[in-house]
Amino acid sequence: MTSRARFTSEFGRACGWSDTLASILEGAVAAVEPGRLVRAGVNRPAIRELLGAGPVRVFAIGKAAAPMARGALTVLGSRALGGLVVTKVATTSGALAPLERMSSGHPVPDARSLRAGARLLELAGRRDTDAPALVLLSGGASALVCAPLPPVTLADLRALTRLLLSVDADIHAINTIRRELDRVKGGGLARALARAPACTLILSDVDAARWRDVGSGPTVQRQRAPARAIETIAALGLTDRVPARVLAALRAAAGRPAPAAAAEHPCVVIGDSRDATRAARARAEEYGLTTIYDDTPLVGEASDRGRALALALDRSAREPGPPRCVIAGGETTVTLRGPGRGGRNQELALAAALELERLGARHGPRAREVVLAALATDGEDGPTDAAGAIVTGTTAARCRAGGVEPSAALARNDSYAALAAAGDLLRTGSTETNVRDLVVALTR
Repeated sequence: MTSRARFTSEFGRACGWSDTLASILEGAVAAVEPGRLVRAGVNRPAIRELLGAGPVRVFAIGKAAAPMARGALTVLGSRALGGLVVTKVATTSGALAPLERMSSGHPVPDARSLRAGARLLELAGRRDTDAPALVLLSGGASALVCAPLPPVTLADLRALTRLLLSVDADIHAINTIRRELDRVKGGGLARALARAPACTLILSDVDAARWRDVGSGPTVQRQRAPARAIETIAALGLTDRVPARVLAALRAAAGRPAPAAAAEHPCVVIGDSRDATRAARARAEEYGLTTIYDDTPLVGEASDRGRALALALDRSAREPGPPRCVIAGGETTVTLRGPGRGGRNQELALAAALELERLGARHGPRAREVVLAALATDGEDGPTDAAGAIVTGTTAARCRAGGVEPSAALARNDSYAALAAAGDLLRTGSTETNVRDLVVALTR
């Protein structure tokens, strides 16, 4: 399958209308290729000066850790002294020597996460070298690397993570809690690196203003705030549901002095959702499309945002003028109500498809001239093999023709089954990048 062909669905390939949309999605993902961004980051004058001309240690953590590490090694060459790469799955593509490689658990931490956390702190805290450290951070690092503060256990972290993922908690709220329970997070890695100069290059999967949340801020100077974590748990209505040791640890920490602050060192965001959306706009304009960019981050309940987008697209489709391309980036949430399978992009797309069908019945064929793609830029939407979906006003009817009632599927969080029946799943495979989600819609 060619690179562009990855970015369309089974139904889209059969219909032949999807080449423009696939090209826009491909361009957006290519703009946030981690290796290129890291190479440019390491070559910034301030970063070059900090790293000096001698050996450099490299620590790469997150879904994009492997390509980020490869980008750094391309620039550093034989100066790379060693270090660690922690990813979601073991990578065999491209040499990473002399760096160690570990795969780990995501989105729920597991025993591998503990081993990775222990090894990271061990290597970072070496006292036999003062070589500067280059930290390469991308989304997913919070689960991939863990070192729970006693008496909190791995079982507690796993239960807490599952609970937070099951409710409408955004990443800021989740990280407010888990950074208080871990020796790596909330500046813990920076404290381990205290003797050495260090800098962090960040490929961000959060809102631009909250880049400190990436990976729960392992190298970000921040005072611990256990009381704020307790307040966040209460605001989510989870006080009686979180593991008892978690609350006990937070309450105990709230009564103790904060640990010594880590030394400040530069943190540079080298890429985020805005780069992907800008590239999508540029590619759409190459096709002569009038672009409408919503710079408000795409947040909130996925199904609600899907319906709202469908309403806006329907209005746009009924206005006179040339074809339009609507682009938005962000990260929605899903409140689990049933036992189905799916992800936030699939849920958003299915809700939009049902709304487009309803609007088509009311307004005629205009709503059927809308095509909407919802894409997880890392290629992984929830616990499925899909990156999202591409839907139209005919999606719901094709779901039913495939034996699945889409409204019932949406109610039980089973968007994957419905969209698979319609042939509308978007399966890109791993993109090795991660800058939140992207929605691109065309009014044809």
